[in-house]
Amino acid sequence: MSTAPALAEVATDPLAARLRELRQARGQEGWAGVLLELARELTLAEAGAVLGDGDPPVVLASERAGTAEEALRPAWVAAAARAHVARGVWAGPVGTGWVFAVPIGHAAALTVPASRATLVLELTARQPMDLVLTRERLVTLAALAEATTQAAAGSLAVSGALASAAVDAMLQGADQRRGLFAAACVLAKGAPGVERLALARLSGGRVASLVLADQPSVDPAADLPRLLAGLVEEAGDHDEPLATSADGPPTPAQQAYAARFGASPLLALMGPNHRLGLATTFREGAAPAEAAPGLASALALLERTLAPRPPRLNPRSRRTWLMALAGIAAVIGVLAVLPRAAMVEAPATLQPDWQQVVSAPYDGVLDASSVQPGDEVVANSTVLARLMTREIELEIAAARARAANDLRDATVARAASQPAQEQLALLSAKRNEAQLALLEHRLAMSQLRSPVSGVIVSGDLRRSIGQPVVRGQTLFEIAPPAATRAEIHVLDEDVALIAPGQPVRILPAAEPDRPRRAIVQRVRPMAEVVQGRNAFLVVAQLEPDDAPLRPGSEGVARIETGQTTWLVALLRQPVRYLRRLLWI
Repeated sequence: MSTAPALAEVATDPLAARLRELRQARGQEGWAGVLLELARELTLAEAGAVLGDGDPPVVLASERAGTAEEALRPAWVAAAARAHVARGVWAGPVGTGWVFAVPIGHAAALTVPASRATLVLELTARQPMDLVLTRERLVTLAALAEATTQAAAGSLAVSGALASAAVDAMLQGADQRRGLFAAACVLAKGAPGVERLALARLSGGRVASLVLADQPSVDPAADLPRLLAGLVEEAGDHDEPLATSADGPPTPAQQAYAARFGASPLLALMGPNHRLGLATTFREGAAPAEAAPGLASALALLERTLAPRPPRLNPRSRRTWLMALAGIAAVIGVLAVLPRAAMVEAPATLQPDWQQVVSAPYDGVLDASSVQPGDEVVANSTVLARLMTREIELEIAAARARAANDLRDATVARAASQPAQEQLALLSAKRNEAQLALLEHRLAMSQLRSPVSGVIVSGDLRRSIGQPVVRGQTLFEIAPPAATRAEIHVLDEDVALIAPGQPVRILPAAEPDRPRRAIVQRVRPMAEVVQGRNAFLVVAQLEPDDAPLRPGSEGVARIETGQTTWLVALLRQPVRYLRRLLWI
């Protein structure tokens, strides 16, 4: 049986011809268009594009999408981003159709400013089996495209064009940072198997600035730039490139990177003059040792091309230094003679001079209460609470009956000429009348009225209805509606400066723009513990013409203790700290 017809059939197979055309077009500008046309033929897609990284993305090729702006459809750009996150085929419904996106590796044309490329296709709605077949064909096509781009980049590195392309990109940058970023993009696209590439400029063996090929702007404090900078600085301590190896243990910088981002092939190398450094991560299965020679030669050429740093000019001459010192001395001299009031600052609480206590007049049971803290009351008018009077009323009726009986018995004894019985009956009647007066007094006291006008500061009996109270039990506390004195807690290190009669300015927390004035009245001799520190209570009387504040208001008090200068006031706390630290 002859095999000639079969060979002829393979030679004329359209798919084989298109794959051969794709391999021949690698590294050329039209490679993305050939790939897009082949993908549309395999999947019967209505439209599509090949997008490269950028902001906005770079359109490498488009089919039936109109202009480049029309190719950047939001759904296509979002699908490309999700495909790179998933590192595989991503599909999702859009309108009446479906959008498929798959990463196809690095852009083969190094003149295009994109490090990664994505194939995006849009299809009308089909059966589930058609969508599954489309996904499988895209997976195969993406693997073929990525292998093609890697082969193109490898051949470019071997030929030495990678270094020249990186230098050209750096020289075209608007400034040094943009030039290094463009060079990093070229190196990331040209080196085989590279996943991420960082190019760093060093000063004194430390990374001064760093650019990432896949990020136009870099936060130096982020984990990824910081760990890549550590790889570059670690490579400066060795004469050879540092690459992860299965034979030897990882270096400290490699261990730190693996602990944060997982184990992956790493390569870090330093330029001959230690002015530029490079760190790369590779995809699984890539060999960093194969890419090291090409990256090292490109790094050396970039370092030689990098413009030398201009010498730093000292903007301050001797005369400038003398003028600055003279200005500082003049400011210190002015502060040393400029007077100001010496002040002690401490927290303050505003309180009334007195508080009226309302207690239970006798043992009884609470019947009602309608006031609560914060309510204003009027002297001898506002009813605060009421005690139950049923038992008192019954006792009053019994006492009246007993007194009436005693008076009747006295009348009968007088009529019978029995003076002794008459006197006993009259004494019993007087005793019952005295008890009746006491009971009527208690009945009148059953309604607790406020003896003074003011504000209730404590006492809420609305939840205690029906509970017994005992004579003398405190039920309410009433204070005047406005605070009249300030309680200031002065630290023991400042209390020696306080004396009665000193003026005080109080800044209430509720009205810091309206300070109140007061005069120090007295200083308590015994210290108290306030917030873990010893403090003495200083009582100051508020001036009556100031706007009133409610009791319990807090603020900051500044007590004027005399005269001083601005320099002494500024240096007071530092000198006190040094004396406490040095025991002098």
